[in-house]
Amino acid sequence: MPWTLKYSDDFNRSNRNPLGAPWGQLGGTNDFQLLANTARGTVLFAYNTAVYAGGALAQSHAVEIDMLMPALDPTYAMGGFVRYGFYAGARRGYIFYWVPGSGTPGNILLNRYQNEIQTAIDVGGTYAVLGGTGVNFGTLRVEAVGVNPTNFFIYQNGTLLGTGQDTVANLDQGNGGLYTNLGGSSIFDNYKAYEYSGKRHKGRHWGGELWGIIPEVAAYLG
Repeated sequence: MPWTLKYSDDFNRSNRNPLGAPWGQLGGTNDFQLLANTARGTVLFAYNTAVYAGGALAQSHAVEIDMLMPALDPTYAMGGFVRYGFYAGARRGYIFYWVPGSGTPGNILLNRYQNEIQTAIDVGGTYAVLGGTGVNFGTLRVEAVGVNPTNFFIYQNGTLLGTGQDTVANLDQGNGGLYTNLGGSSIFDNYKAYEYSGKRHKGRHWGGELWGIIPEVAAYLG
């Protein structure tokens, strides 16, 4: 695949709160912490965020995170974001998160966050359904390719769960990061951020839609 690893963090260092460099925090939210060589939230049932502040990502990028949830509870949420940050005094970007069912794997949700409003992006029936039963650990990966529109590819443990497209907003900059409402019970590890490194060429049809009008997506699909 035409992706190049740009940043990574295995969190293998001494405990500290807050998480600290190269991570920052989105204003108005709670910090992450380092605990037992993992990244974790700090406040239960509240916004806990960490943005990778070590450098900017290219417009088309992907975020990949290992996650462990203590229980399959529909009040829990864990995930991260792409093209996310503070612009003109407001948060904006795309936030993705895993919301389990009651004892079932549940769904992956993807929302556009702009002007303090979250709007769902359809990624296969509004959400991507996780396979299997009783699964509370996995690697979640979200790819954001192109702009105006932006095309999304969502994976769990290397398996494509769903795709989506945002044709409304032109959120074309930002960084990757972590999100949870679980406080210290959430466990994140092996954060990776990739930049798209494919070449432009003529497009192709996919599912009856001409994705070739977006060179980055055309190249990605081969």
